[in-house]
Amino acid sequence: MGSEIDSSGFVGKSWSTYSFDVVVSRTQVFTNVEQAVTNSTTNKTSLTPADAVTLHKLPELNLTSRDHSILANLRCGTRSMHPPA
Repeated sequence: MGSEIDSSGFVGKSWSTYSFDVVVSRTQVFTNVEQAVTNSTTNKTSLTPADAVTLHKLPELNLTSRDHSILANLRCGTRSMHPPA
């Protein structure tokens, strides 16, 4: 019998039209569970450790923004070379 534990953490920051997010996660897969074992000489009971495989994912980093106009700072039309009179 096996079981699995998934753990995740998330941090985000938003400002103006931008957003920055960080996600970290890991998975633990247990191949067996802790079992109670009694020592025959001392008659004390203890637990054996569970066997587990732990998978750590690399952190995910995301920087997003809404669309921006690339022509916002450009002027359209013609300019006169002479100042107005």
